[in-house]
Amino acid sequence: MTVLDEAALNHRADPRHESHPMEHHHGANHPVERDLVETAALAGHLPAALLTGARDALCARALACGITLVSCNDWPALEAINRANLTSWLPIMHRPNGTDWFWIGAADADGRIVGTQAGVLLDCTGRSLGERLSDLSFFYRDPATERTPGEHCFCASDAAFDSFGKFCYLTAGWTHPDRRGQGLFHLVGRAVRLLAAGRWAPHWWGGLVAPETAAQWTAEKAGPLQLERRPTILYRNPAAGYEYPPLRFMRISRSGFFLDMRNAVHSWTQDRMTRPPAPSRHPISEWV
Repeated sequence: MTVLDEAALNHRADPRHESHPMEHHHGANHPVERDLVETAALAGHLPAALLTGARDALCARALACGITLVSCNDWPALEAINRANLTSWLPIMHRPNGTDWFWIGAADADGRIVGTQAGVLLDCTGRSLGERLSDLSFFYRDPATERTPGEHCFCASDAAFDSFGKFCYLTAGWTHPDRRGQGLFHLVGRAVRLLAAGRWAPHWWGGLVAPETAAQWTAEKAGPLQLERRPTILYRNPAAGYEYPPLRFMRISRSGFFLDMRNAVHSWTQDRMTRPPAPSRHPISEWV
């Protein structure tokens, strides 16, 4: 694992940016472990050659934008980034009751995280995602004792009730306002789906889409997917202090994932023929 020194990052960070990669939620100078996505091992579950080619293409495209993709299993670190950027980001829901999870950050030349997305592995082998949302086992091992007062979820999504097997729940997608319009949202999102494929070989990838981000989830931007035409999920949690809007269900199949990864490789191969040379590795190389 790659260990980033929090004090060193604090020293380099520009205080005008909200998107500092850490808060002192672990205590002063507590290291947070991260890996470079470009070194992620993807052999095993699914076609290694395709996944490795997609990994290299996504990381090269990120570098061409002055970004390095890093992965991290520390959920409190993600929550800290969210809290520091609430002027441009909805409060994220608490981590779902999954068997594994990670998030990917887009780190700029100074080590600041300017984009995120996370993946959580949910076991829907015996009970569909729609069932788990409805009874809150999506969030809790024992909803009867762990749910907060007034917390509930109403799900009327046929696709969610039809989603069985290993489900990679996609959440916490965000791009810093200064870096929007550069394709980082979908670049980071594809990297999350890719690493999830290498780790878990899920049957589905998907998430709950807020109205303001629905326009991002088109086949043209995100690859082959199914996005319900209207909201079908209503989640309420008064203790969170925020009223979540009605949500639309989105999911990506394995065949859609493979096609999108193939297209990512092809797109980068075509682009690099006309792009100027990529910039040299920025100071993030000091982290490894």
